[in-house]
Amino acid sequence: MQTRGAGREGETPSSAAVLEDLVAERRTVLAERIADAHAAGLGELFEAVLEDTGPEDGEGPLVADEDVLRERLARIDDALERLEVSVLPTFEPPEETVAFGATGARALGGLGSEGALRREASLREEGTLGREGAPPAGRPDALDPRSPTTGRLGEVKVATEGAPPARRDDSAAPGRRAGRPRLKPLAEQVVVVTGASSGIGLATARLAAERGARVVLAARNERALRRAEEAIARAGGRAEICVADVGSEADVRRIADTAERAFGGFDTWVNNAGVSIYGELQEVTTDDHRRLFDTNFWGVVYGSRVAAHALAKRGGAIVNVGSILSELAMPLQGMYTASKHAVKGFTETLRLELEHAGAPVAVTLIEPATIDTLYTRHARSYLGTEPRNPGPAYAPELVAEAILDAAQHPRRRVVVGGSGRAMLALRTAMPRVFDRLFDAIAQRRAYGGPPISGERRDALHAPAEDGRERGDFDGLVLQRSLYNRAARHPAATLALAIAAGGALFALGRGRRAALAAPRRASVGRASDAAGRPLARTPVETD
Repeated sequence: MQTRGAGREGETPSSAAVLEDLVAERRTVLAERIADAHAAGLGELFEAVLEDTGPEDGEGPLVADEDVLRERLARIDDALERLEVSVLPTFEPPEETVAFGATGARALGGLGSEGALRREASLREEGTLGREGAPPAGRPDALDPRSPTTGRLGEVKVATEGAPPARRDDSAAPGRRAGRPRLKPLAEQVVVVTGASSGIGLATARLAAERGARVVLAARNERALRRAEEAIARAGGRAEICVADVGSEADVRRIADTAERAFGGFDTWVNNAGVSIYGELQEVTTDDHRRLFDTNFWGVVYGSRVAAHALAKRGGAIVNVGSILSELAMPLQGMYTASKHAVKGFTETLRLELEHAGAPVAVTLIEPATIDTLYTRHARSYLGTEPRNPGPAYAPELVAEAILDAAQHPRRRVVVGGSGRAMLALRTAMPRVFDRLFDAIAQRRAYGGPPISGERRDALHAPAEDGRERGDFDGLVLQRSLYNRAARHPAATLALAIAAGGALFALGRGRRAALAAPRRASVGRASDAAGRPLARTPVETD
């Protein structure tokens, strides 16, 4: 089949024709995304987006003006960014990497974006992108963006009450490149969360259900799980619970069986369950050390292996919750630190092995800083006092947002909280200074609480107080993280940085000009008085 601008057979298509094909393809992707928005109840917000991107594919003659085509392509890319979806269905870069693409190239002045065009041509050869504006083989045709009842969300069949759920098709879609995770929108997913009876796990399950996902909540505390399930149901969500101890491999398998029985499987598995111990390594008993590792490390191993096996063909995401202590050493929490280092090593190795095997599974490590949860209440303390963590603390919803972002966009590693990133930077720049400072702060905070009550129950060996997302952190609790917002939206951050840099540059030039004007005037007056020009004195710059 001949492209619209190819002319006679064998004739090389013009650059305008290639651009018009790209415009048509991007419009197809945009139409699908807007259809998804309709199905999620957001369609009216984006009706004008499609209309603002030029005429429909096939309407009117070929546009020969490349500037017009590039501008149309730019508008479509901007529309896709507003919908917060990726233009190309490829594996996303790590959070530390800024993906430029066509939009980033425009921000830097390279409107032509020849590298992006070459990349798309390569993807066409691989079959990842369709030709002449059509979706790749095996994908549904473009959907009507104005239909509120159609869209890929509608393809997920939800079982009605009283009937067993339909088993999902686990086969890879034709034309999909193996090994590249292609994660579904959250509203189409089934999400499994361990440690879901409080804190980060409970916040993650709640937010996922609010955004249309079906959730499986797993923890040891049945009572807290029942309350969470009822709250999700009252809000119109769908949830299933499984009372399980992640330190038992058999229990972890039961969690997967629960997801299979209730919803036909799962798309994202979140290993979040964890406990801690405060005390010097020599004081803590071996039984307590082992119990902590059973939950924090082996729970992640069991969950990851079950999830990797289930997702190996159909694809999905494994999200392991580590800690900023996956990177640092924390005095008086030595075994917790060791377990989180082990989680990091296991997670990164698992990712490499799945990539080598070509499994379309994204594996993410989440590293929160101090979070306002029941963490210290659940921890066993050998200190004689109620332990406290260094601040500032962050709201658990921020970690939940990072987890759900990783469920939809492949990420390698996400540090939650700008204070965590700052600690890593300081440790890298001045390791000995950081060690002394961190030790002093940690010791003071750990022993800074009131004496332990005789009625205190920790959650190391059995469930304790649960059912709350927030804890009782006694310092500053931040509800937002500008660092994490910037990490999730690197293109927008780059544009803001460029704009800010331009503004500062303009301000600096204006200031230098203002400083130079009086000096030039005084030099001129002195020259007139002496009858000869004087050498100008250099003006200092900022």
